[in-house]
Amino acid sequence: FFDVNRTMTNRNYDDAMRVALDFATKAGSQRVAPLVSTRDLRARLERGERVVMVDVRGCEEQAVSMIPGAVTKEVFEAEVLPQLKASEAAEAPQTAPLVVPYCTVGYRSGIYAKELVEQYGLQNVRNGEGVIMWTFDGNGLVQPSASPGSRGSRENEAVGRSCVTDDSVAEQAALQNETRRVHVFGKPWDMAAEGYTTEYF
Repeated sequence: FFDVNRTMTNRNYDDAMRVALDFATKAGSQRVAPLVSTRDLRARLERGERVVMVDVRGCEEQAVSMIPGAVTKEVFEAEVLPQLKASEAAEAPQTAPLVVPYCTVGYRSGIYAKELVEQYGLQNVRNGEGVIMWTFDGNGLVQPSASPGSRGSRENEAVGRSCVTDDSVAEQAALQNETRRVHVFGKPWDMAAEGYTTEYF
């Protein structure tokens, strides 16, 4: 079950930023897939740039909230990655969508970002600062719930997809319900902007 912390959460922006930078560095991804700031990422999205955000956290964490428009790692690898690899082979890497994995503070996503570059050959990859920094500089979080969705491009189809347990991944999309809850993985990372309720295992 989740512990809900309403009183001891660290609301300091600089502390959250330091944690994101520290864990991204520990992941060893800064050379090949450096951090993209949440402010920059949000600006890119608002300009309509092609960005694929990949939530690499566990299902329990995603069930609390996700960044709007993100896909899970499972959906990304099943439905989006094959298309991206084909498009990068056919066009200049700088015109390919920017792929931004994210987790809580940039460690797990940093490892995955490095993997996407070194093992899958993607070149337009940056590591996200994570959901904690998103509470400060992003544009809100959503709580996904599986529901049949309209069909579009393979990339758009997958947007917001939450974890599923059978072979119906391609048939399910998320209803995006705004939420002020955020899963922070554990007490050491109990940080979020004012107005957010943190939860952890």
